[in-house]
Amino acid sequence: MHRYWYISLTLVFGLLIVMTSCRKKEVIYVSGQVTEGYSNDGVAGVTVELDYNEISGGSFSAGFKSLDVTPTDASGNYILEFERVQAVSYRVTTKLDGYETSSTTIGGDEWASGDDNELNLDIFETAELRIVMRNEFPMSASDRVLFTLNDHSAGCSGCCPSSLIDHVGGDTTIVCKVFANQTINYSYTLVVSGFSTDQSGSIFIQPGSESNTIEVVY
Repeated sequence: MHRYWYISLTLVFGLLIVMTSCRKKEVIYVSGQVTEGYSNDGVAGVTVELDYNEISGGSFSAGFKSLDVTPTDASGNYILEFERVQAVSYRVTTKLDGYETSSTTIGGDEWASGDDNELNLDIFETAELRIVMRNEFPMSASDRVLFTLNDHSAGCSGCCPSSLIDHVGGDTTIVCKVFANQTINYSYTLVVSGFSTDQSGSIFIQPGSESNTIEVVY
């Protein structure tokens, strides 16, 4: 009798294990396009990384665990595929040499199972801007330049400041980072020999560092 019950329980547990292993896993697909932030052109070769904050034992981790990583195709398109996890949030990060690395956070319950989840992303190409101030002869140590770049490169870490640059005296060159493919407006006031003049202009920022120069002569 005991042997009969033992065999029956063994069969029941075995069946449960088989049913559990055969249960269809919940798969999520996320697709979209990565475009350059100002030109809106698709960007090829971008690394798209997906991480998540894990919920475990009623609490969640402050760190992120990797779920998937994929490159964009020639048109900037990508597809992420992963099994549903217990997540507080997801983080999608875009990386490519010569571009600003950026991350987007998505709520843990925002993506549904299946392939109808769309997430389009921007990535910004970086460039170098040179502001050359040249004091021509006759030079006075009291000559002054009050220079301001208008708002630009929103969200950029370590880019050229939009605050006032106050320079007194001789020649100087300021080199700093900006986002490419945008037009930046600027203005400045020259104070020379007690007289002041106001000037303004704009520059379209090319990728790289060779051609983006603003020259102020006083």
